[in-house]
Amino acid sequence: MAAQSNLDDNKRIVRAFIDAAFNQHEADKAAEYMTTDIKWHGGTLGTVDGRDNFTGLIGAIVAALPDLTNIEQDIIAERDIVSVRAVVEGTHKGDLLGIPASGKRVKWDAVDVYRIADGKIAEEWAADDLLGLRVWRRRLHAALAGRGQSNREEPDRQLRVGSS
Repeated sequence: MAAQSNLDDNKRIVRAFIDAAFNQHEADKAAEYMTTDIKWHGGTLGTVDGRDNFTGLIGAIVAALPDLTNIEQDIIAERDIVSVRAVVEGTHKGDLLGIPASGKRVKWDAVDVYRIADGKIAEEWAADDLLGLRVWRRRLHAALAGRGQSNREEPDRQLRVGSS
């Protein structure tokens, strides 16, 4: 039963982190659930090292989507790993990873995998459906072009976070 208790504890840690970061929008509170040397793996977005940098990324996302919600669909724990499938939604009111504010509602599917060490999140692998955001971005650019507005950015520019 101790093993199941540990898995349940790991799920509680991840749920509390997600709630603090993406539902309550309290990046500093979310930082309490991270190791100081946390590593965030964002696929094509890059990697973010360290609690302060990851907290900054969370703050930037929440600033761009001030009514952001992250609704859990599934959560699975095994060993020191917790996987979460969620639906993320918010109103795009600020720059979002290089995409200028549109004022539109955005929604995407997310699958995030967390590694827990000593009761804190030590690593996260984010597999958000950024293709959905890129398609949405292309539509935004097409709509702007149709209204005679221009945008300096190339629609298919790869989004990056952190140092190159």
